Amino acid sequence: MDTPYSRRQLLIAGLLLAAIAFGIGFLVRGNGSSSETTATPTPSASASVSTRPRSTATPAYSPKSYIIRITQDGPTPKSLTVHTGDSVSIINATDALYWPASDPHPSHTNCPGFDAKRGLQRGDGYTLTFSEKRTCGYHNHVDPANASQRGTIIVQ
Repeated sequence: MDTPYSRRQLLIAGLLLAAIAFGIGFLVRGNGSSSETTATPTPSASASVSTRPRSTATPAYSPKSYIIRITQDGPTPKSLTVHTGDSVSIINATDALYWPASDPHPSHTNCPGFDAKRGLQRGDGYTLTFSEKRTCGYHNHVDPANASQRGTIIVQ
């Protein structure tokens, strides 16, 4: 005997009926079929004051990125103040090579790690993230005697 419904349709209908029966049973059981009663709290007429201390935590600092452009007149800005965790990119906007490196020349030990290790062509950049509070003087390693090509990054 052929049935007008497919097996798949019958299976879906059976699952749907089972879900409905389960839901009805859950609702009936939750509506007081048990003999336990729950007391409803009575509203209080007195006001309450919270004595919890307020949080004085400072919001977390979000590191920032800065750009120093090397122009014919030197770094712009000449001096930059940043925070630990901030990044500074030095971008060469001249036709001459600029090799940013920490003072003093030639050891570059004032701010360890601050040395591009190569001259930057026009449009090239060097980025450094500062992890310690300090003042980092820097110069152009290609032309270390040129005072106009010097700058300072102050890390707070």
